[in-house]
Amino acid sequence: MKTLASQTAKATEEIATQIGAIQTSTAEAVEAIRQIGGVMGDIRGFTSTIAASVQEQSASTQEIGRNVHEAAAGANELAGNMATVTEAIDETNRSATQVLTASNALTAQTGTLQQAVDEFLDRVAAAVGAMPGKVGTGFPSGIATRKIVAARDSLSLK
Repeated sequence: MKTLASQTAKATEEIATQIGAIQTSTAEAVEAIRQIGGVMGDIRGFTSTIAASVQEQSASTQEIGRNVHEAAAGANELAGNMATVTEAIDETNRSATQVLTASNALTAQTGTLQQAVDEFLDRVAAAVGAMPGKVGTGFPSGIATRKIVAARDSLSLK
């Protein structure tokens, strides 16, 4: 019984640790994505400003006009690349949200598992406490009950 409780506690602790790591990684990924989105917005603003300046200069000479055309082509390519990056950021945001949702669900399941273990150990402790005399371990039932309650309390993640 102690081995099962110990294994359950260890598994519950490992799950809680993994959930914490996933939540931390998810939060860091979401923050990095937000920062990337801000930088991309700045780049979009800079690109628009540069394109406007190049168009004003194109009226001066044919040579400058040719250069403006090439710059516009580059700006269009950059805009296409930015659209691709924006789509990738959106997909990453969706994925991060899904990971966070899964992490929250796992956290809830960990709580449910902890509650089930606590209830099971409470029932075992109650059953052992109700037995007259000695339990199969050789301990008087009061000592066995206290040991089960102490084991349950040590497993609690609360």
